Amino acid sequence: MKSSPSTHGVRDTLRDFTADRRLLLLCAMALVTGCFGAWAAWVLLKLIALVTNFAYYHVISATTTYLSRAKLKPSSILIPVIGGLVAATVGYPATFAATPGDCRAQVTNGAGSTVYAQSLAAGASHSLTLTGRVTVSLGAPSVVQVAVDHAPVVLPTGYRGPFTMTFVPASTAAGGAGGAGGAGGAGGAGGTSPAAPAS
Repeated sequence: MKSSPSTHGVRDTLRDFTADRRLLLLCAMALVTGCFGAWAAWVLLKLIALVTNFAYYHVISATTTYLSRAKLKPSSILIPVIGGLVAATVGYPATFAATPGDCRAQVTNGAGSTVYAQSLAAGASHSLTLTGRVTVSLGAPSVVQVAVDHAPVVLPTGYRGPFTMTFVPASTAAGGAGGAGGAGGAGGAGGTSPAAPAS
């Protein structure tokens, strides 16, 4: 095929996209990833069907059922409510680590009781399990790292004064089952997702 001259007087030639052995490796990796994703989706659907059948029909079965076709009693409205209450009592881990300097951290639960209050020395860290709505106050947010359910929480840079953030369980904030979350929160992995800090 002939090459055509460009507007700048430089001849533009066709590029060579020859495939090598790395393409086979990428294909194999894509195949494994796709198969794992399909298997995980299938397992999730079976778990959803198992919980649905047990909660609404009192039957242990992973067969897919459709609630739109079922004749449910008025009392069945309590099932998602109970699920939300159960999810709200499930704890989610939180870790505070002071990096370049000292920082005081205080954690208060929804009842107003102080769960944790201590000054962390540089290089020290502390982990605890939180339940329900909690408020975290940091004396020096620029020198501390916070992780909720192993997901890092983004804190403001250069903020020197006390900084307060609130974590709300997703079941309380959205009325559904789930882990820790909050309005405008950043999603995370696993069964919980940390709420975004709100000053």
